[in-house]
Formats: sequence, structure tokens, C-alpha cells
Amino acid sequence: MTAAALVLPGSGQLLNGDRIRGIIMQFFLMLFAFISYKLTGPEISFFGRFAGGFLVYVLSVLDAHAVSTRRWRAFHRGLTGAARAGGSAP
Repeated sequence: MTAAALVLPGSGQLLNGDRIRGIIMQFFLMLFAFISYKLTGPEISFFGRFAGGFLVYVLSVLDAHAVSTRRWRAFHRGLTGAARAGGSAP
């Protein structure tokens, strides 16, 4: 999930099953990139001109990683819990 989020912002959320969250991430990435571009002058570096978009991009990657890690741990906890209880794991 993290690799997908690095390639395309919001795709990590889509792969995690959070479609709306992925679309919202992409929307705010474009919005904040546009706002920071309009508020800065031509003497500012490329990174500085699109700093708002880069901020949302980093948050998107971190969010996708956190959610996928949480889901992975919950999945494996369920498997070990079922094995301990004497049940069969799916």
C-alpha cells in the first residue's frame, strides 16, 4: 500500500478500501498545491511553490502506511486468536 501511495497520491487509500478518503486526499493535494502556487512568487523554488501539495502528499503516504499496518496487525491477531481458541483459521 505504501508503494502505491508513493507512486500516486490517494491510491494507497483506494487499495485499503477507503475510496472517499483517497479522493479527498487527491482533492486537497491539488487544492493546496494551487493555493501555495498562487501565493508565492516566481523567485521561489519548485518545492516552495507547491509546498501545500507536497505536505498533503506526505500525509497521504503516511496515512496509507498507518492504515495498512493497522489492518495487517488486526488480521494476524485474528488468526493467532482463532488458533489459540482452538478454532480453525480461514
